[in-house]
Amino acid sequence: MDDTVAKALEEIGWVSPSNGVVVSDDAALSAVSEVTATEREALRKERIVQGIFRSKVIALWGSCAVTGCSLSKILVASHLVPWAACATNQERLDPFNGLLLTPNIDRLVDRCLIAFNDDGSILLSKELTVQEWAILGVSEKSKLRFVRPAMLPYLRKHRELFRTCEESRGT
Repeated sequence: MDDTVAKALEEIGWVSPSNGVVVSDDAALSAVSEVTATEREALRKERIVQGIFRSKVIALWGSCAVTGCSLSKILVASHLVPWAACATNQERLDPFNGLLLTPNIDRLVDRCLIAFNDDGSILLSKELTVQEWAILGVSEKSKLRFVRPAMLPYLRKHRELFRTCEESRGT
């Protein structure tokens, strides 16, 4: 993998730094063979209405809210106001609280590394460099394809989260 791409992915938390350690395929297989179980049963909570939210967000946007990518099998219905921070189930299911995004942009929204102004223009965290933004396919010219009035409260709340994150990162 290109060193610049690896560094950018490490900095946004998508991969862990290797610290120069290279693990051979033989060593990896040896480590796996020492593990007695590779699967486990688990009890987990599921968002039973996530499919409903996704369908509503797809109907609203049709393609990625930023790039216009229409490859629906990879697009993510992302919440502006995170599921856990929503005050009501109505907010959780409101498609105006959603953006249909490519996975890289979804992750940037979730990690509060980007936010959007009321006109759809983008806010970029100072945590990443211009070069890293370019690698991720985002720039100061990126923006939402449209903004509806019903989105404005959610955009505002997400900007507040973004600014709080920026302050805590010291940027």
